[in-house]
Amino acid sequence: MEANNNALPNSGANTTLALINLDDLRQIFKEFIGNIKKELGVEEESCKAESNPTINQVAEIFHVTRGTLTRWHNRSILKNYEIGGRRRYKMSEVNALLKGGRV
Repeated sequence: MEANNNALPNSGANTTLALINLDDLRQIFKEFIGNIKKELGVEEESCKAESNPTINQVAEIFHVTRGTLTRWHNRSILKNYEIGGRRRYKMSEVNALLKGGRV
């Protein structure tokens, strides 16, 4: 696909593509999705799966002790969850608290 990819969809012509290789098709979809994300204002990070930091990681983020995190959990300031048999936090909730909001 040697032609200018941007000129074809903007030309207004009713064009039919008979052959396109798989790598070009993947690139077209990647660019298309990237453009849609930009138009919608979706940040790349928000499209990723939720991460679940450990108690120690969250303590480092907030510069507090594990005991403080336990108190926050008990007061429903920042809840932790059992995930895979271990206590973890939802990064979306950590970010909300960092931005000054309540979870």
